[in-house]
Amino acid sequence: MDKKSFAKEQLKEVPHVVQDDKLRRKSRKYALKKDIKVYNLTFLEATRAIYTREGMMGFMRGFTPSMLKNTINAGSYFSMLYYLESMLTNMGIFHPAQVSFMASAMSRTFQTIISNPLIVIKTRFEVVGFAEYANTHDAARQILAKEGMGGFFTGLKISLIRDVPFSGIFYPIYNFFKTYYTMLFGLNFAKNEQNRAAQLVWITSLASFSANVVSCTVTHPLDLIRTRVYF
Repeated sequence: MDKKSFAKEQLKEVPHVVQDDKLRRKSRKYALKKDIKVYNLTFLEATRAIYTREGMMGFMRGFTPSMLKNTINAGSYFSMLYYLESMLTNMGIFHPAQVSFMASAMSRTFQTIISNPLIVIKTRFEVVGFAEYANTHDAARQILAKEGMGGFFTGLKISLIRDVPFSGIFYPIYNFFKTYYTMLFGLNFAKNEQNRAAQLVWITSLASFSANVVSCTVTHPLDLIRTRVYF
C-alpha cells in the first residue's frame, strides 16, 4: 500500500477515536500536505493548511464581500431601527417593549434580506476560493448566470429563523436592563463628560451582556435547527 492510500485508510477513522495517536497525527499531517480532505482540524492545522496551499492570500478569501456586508449591516440596521421606533411610538397604540421588539425584528429582517447576496458570495469565496471566482464581480456574475436571482438568497429563510427572533428579543431586554442597572446602582449620569462616558460604557456593556444571555438562551433551539438544516 502506498503512502497516499495508507493515509486515506487512516483518515476513515477521523473523527472517531484512533488507537495509535502517533499514527493518526502522521496520517493527518500527510493528508494535509497532499490536499486530502480532513475533518475536525485544529486551529493550527487549519492555519498551516491554508498558508501551505494558498499563501497569505488564502486568509483574505471573501474579504471584500465581508467588508461590504458588515458596513451595510451596521448602517441599515440602526437607521431602520430609529425610524421604525419613532413611527411605532407616534402611533400610540403599542407598549414601549412592543415597540422595541417590532422595530428591532423588522430592522433585522430588512438587514438580513439586503445582506444575504453578500453573505452568499462571501461563503462561496471562503469555501471555493480564487480557483472558481476571480473577484467579487465575477462571483456575482457566475451565480446570476448559473442559478438566477434565487442563488443570491440561498439560506435566507434559515437565517431569518434565528436572527429575527434573536434581534427582536435582544433589543427590548437590553433597554430593560439598561434602565434596571441605572436604577440599581443609583447612577445619575454625571455632568462631567469623562465620567458620563465611563458610566455609559459600564451600563451599556452590562446591559448588553445580560440581554445576550437571555436572548441566546431563548433562541438557541432555533439556532440549533438552523445549523442542522445547513449541515
